[in-house]
Amino acid sequence: PSSRSRKIDSRDSSREEIKQAGTMAATPADASSSSSEAVVGGEKSNKMITLISSDGESFEATEEAAKMSVTIKHMIEDGCADDGIPLPNVPAKILSMVIEYCNK
Repeated sequence: PSSRSRKIDSRDSSREEIKQAGTMAATPADASSSSSEAVVGGEKSNKMITLISSDGESFEATEEAAKMSVTIKHMIEDGCADDGIPLPNVPAKILSMVIEYCNK
């Protein structure tokens, strides 16, 4: 019972970090800029957004997935995503967990 309790606490901690990341489905990126393709007639956008973890690792996410985070959505709408969106409180390990979750 106590080891189960510890696992739950560990999961809760990871979930809290994932909530703080507030993010999206993504894949690791080699580039640090966004490419774009317009949304046409309600179709999904192919625009990619670059997210940068606190330890400098870059990940690409579709704009649709990135907008699952209200904070990131506002940054995109305000035109602040052109050079990538830094996530100074989200290490790559956590960001990769968020990505894995959002890809399910």
